[in-house]
Amino acid sequence: MNLDTSLPLKFIVVYFISFSSLCWAQQRRCGSDELMANMLRSPEYSKMHNARQAQFKSNLEKRTTKTTQFGEIAPIRIPVAVHFPNGLESDRSCLEALAQNQIDILNADYTATNSDFNLWIAASSFYPGINPGDANVQFKIASLNHPANTDADLVEGEPAVTIGYDFGGHGGTFPSMIVSDIKWAGYINIVIGNLSDDELLGFSPVGGRVQSGGAVVMRHDVFGSGTGCVDSNTIPASPFHLGRTVTHEVGHFLNLAHPFKGFSCTSDDGIVDTPNIKVDHTNCPSPGSFDACDPNENALTMNYMDYANDACMYMFTQGQISVAEAYLAAIESDFKSGVLSIRSQGIEGVSIFPNPNKGSFNLKFQTNATTDFEVRVFDLRGRNIYNNTFEPSRNLNQTIHLENTQAGVYLMTVSGDGGQQMTKRILIN
Repeated sequence: MNLDTSLPLKFIVVYFISFSSLCWAQQRRCGSDELMANMLRSPEYSKMHNARQAQFKSNLEKRTTKTTQFGEIAPIRIPVAVHFPNGLESDRSCLEALAQNQIDILNADYTATNSDFNLWIAASSFYPGINPGDANVQFKIASLNHPANTDADLVEGEPAVTIGYDFGGHGGTFPSMIVSDIKWAGYINIVIGNLSDDELLGFSPVGGRVQSGGAVVMRHDVFGSGTGCVDSNTIPASPFHLGRTVTHEVGHFLNLAHPFKGFSCTSDDGIVDTPNIKVDHTNCPSPGSFDACDPNENALTMNYMDYANDACMYMFTQGQISVAEAYLAAIESDFKSGVLSIRSQGIEGVSIFPNPNKGSFNLKFQTNATTDFEVRVFDLRGRNIYNNTFEPSRNLNQTIHLENTQAGVYLMTVSGDGGQQMTKRILIN
């Protein structure tokens, strides 16, 4: 950068201070580490946290010692409630659409069906032995049996999106501390508001508490994607404008730590397939451009739990997904029942194994439908490479052969009654 040497020194100093502040404002910062340090000082919270972690570890051990790992057929269905304490009721249709937009992003990111997942094809050569993970989950905004005495404008059968409701009694401005509301126990709550520390993008405990109405808290300009809702000052702002901050914070709620936990090579996130790193990586690093602690490994900068810009993070590892699913198994009984609508007929679950595969894989799905199902595999440009129809069956097992298909990332859809469709990612290596 060239500076005009005729400018007064005072102006130059102010310029650099302003420029430095602008750059810092564009860096990702998450408050979960500070939050957990404060929460664990409470003996009561620490006792409950340790008990839940013991249950999680037992679940994880069972999953990682299976001889055949392809997950449960039916996905874990996660009821979500979204809260805009500073939103305007006159803006409801926009805020509900923005909430659904963010849920769509979560579902794509956690099942590895996000549109930018194909970036992994080129990046993977820098990370031998690391496979992306896709969770057997489905996030859904609850629509039934809304809690009483919360938002008077909630309509039965419509999404659980509160507007103007003072979630947790913080007045719409949230300190970097645990945020919960017992009236909303049984959901994963996502709260969008102002943060007391405006350098934070969001925060969540590592291992969220559904039974007490725990929440993921997001700054108003990092929720969802697109144009947002101008009247309610909820407008996604670049470079955190693609909803990936929520993916990151929900990861914490599902017991995922930062891969740079402890900021030391002697401390990491406890997950084998996330390279151990000392520091976070911001902006948009090229794959393989930073060393990990192990001299034979590179930092996985595109991982959702690091700090890259939204456009440059696009994957979880299989180990991280195993952690998230094991934690979900530990808290699944805490989710409130009867709040999600379920179609009377359709696809109940799909499993693909092995994934990645060498071009031949097993497909299994459950259905209570009465009409034929169509299975289709297509590349990321939408070109069809396989399709077939199957007669309805409660449990269908089918081997699909794609041995002559080029290595890469593909999407498989199973389409059933009423246009219902479930999409899974296939990685052929």
